[in-house]
Amino acid sequence: MPPEGTGRLISRLQQSMSTGVGVVRTMQGLLNALEQIQHTSVPAGIGHHALTLRNMVQLAGQIAVSALEREESRGGHIRDDFPETDPLLDGQHQLVQRVDGSVIRSFGALHHEVIST
Repeated sequence: MPPEGTGRLISRLQQSMSTGVGVVRTMQGLLNALEQIQHTSVPAGIGHHALTLRNMVQLAGQIAVSALEREESRGGHIRDDFPETDPLLDGQHQLVQRVDGSVIRSFGALHHEVIST
């Protein structure tokens, strides 16, 4: 069980994600959630709970930014402000990579490599 302070931060982060980055999304809700995520105070240290919270905050931020950049409704996620599916993005996935310390986002097809045994 996480320490009380860390547990409260995790609960607030989960609430921000549910409220602003849930199934039905709007630009304002995503921006509000992103602001709350960015202002989450992560405790210093390398303990399990601090590292878990730090990873949760980083991932939540990337998910919120990616949701903001996808200005369409697709699959199980609906943008109230962009209710239509963009046919130009059919078969495209949003790829998020860390390259040389920077986060790079792009849309593209996923490539699967078949490994034979």
